[in-house]
Amino acid sequence: MPEKKSVNKLRKIEEELYQLFHRAAEMLQLISEGFNLHSKKHLSEAEKIVREVDKSEKILTAALLKELSQHKDELDQIKELIPVPGHLERIGDCCESIIMATKTKMTTGVLFSDRAVSEINFLYKNLIELTKSAGDIILTKNLLLTKHIIVESDKVNEKANDYATLHEERLVLGVCNPKSSSIFLDVLDSFKGISFHLKKIAQTTLSIHS
Repeated sequence: MPEKKSVNKLRKIEEELYQLFHRAAEMLQLISEGFNLHSKKHLSEAEKIVREVDKSEKILTAALLKELSQHKDELDQIKELIPVPGHLERIGDCCESIIMATKTKMTTGVLFSDRAVSEINFLYKNLIELTKSAGDIILTKNLLLTKHIIVESDKVNEKANDYATLHEERLVLGVCNPKSSSIFLDVLDSFKGISFHLKKIAQTTLSIHS
């Protein structure tokens, strides 16, 4: 009976993590809309989710550690899940950096080239989908989806690096405004941070279930 109770408690934690991943995806969507619509309202809503993720990280990590202390040799998936809330918090930190960069872009009136906007939106789209998928693997333990996240996270990182190089070339040619350079590169670095943490989450899952 105690073991069954633990399994039920663990399932509840997994469901809460699943919901938090989808909130993180919503956070990214709001930032994307704030970027495209120059909307402070969207960015403000995203900031609320950043705080929600930060608060939830502490609660869920503590709950997982408590489960581990009581069932050290019974539930390997607890060990798999322990780092996950922390990675989600780091994703929230990356999103906070993107929000700050987007606000700076708005307040200074800096414009991105059409190419840069297209590149940013491509990465937003991919990261939103990967974040949702990361939530899905918490519940499903789907190995194919887990491997997909690892591969696609690497692709996002590679694309961000490619876009940074292309941006430098546009800067040299005078196509891009120098004032936009640091903002654009900051956003790309934050995207790379998000993809890194999504990959780490998937790798942890893969190592336990493969």
